[in-house]
Amino acid sequence: MVGPHVAILKEALKRKVDSVILLAQSHYQYPDPGAASSVVNVLNRLLGFKVDVGKLLEQAEEIRLKTRETMQRTYKAMQKMQKMQEQELP
Repeated sequence: MVGPHVAILKEALKRKVDSVILLAQSHYQYPDPGAASSVVNVLNRLLGFKVDVGKLLEQAEEIRLKTRETMQRTYKAMQKMQKMQEQELP
């Protein structure tokens, strides 16, 4: 591991503080409520919390659908551009 997580763990170890860092895989360029819900679910199990992640999962699905729509529009635009390029070639 690298980055700020390691610095936090090293400092906790140096101060003899029990610590754990929970990480979820996510894309760094856009929010990922699904990844956040994964971490919250682990905390719920470990600490006996009952934090509802329903809203996070709804947001994750919303982002997934919007991303799919954007990818479909992009694909169609690229196909159109390719056809235009083919027509321009001698």
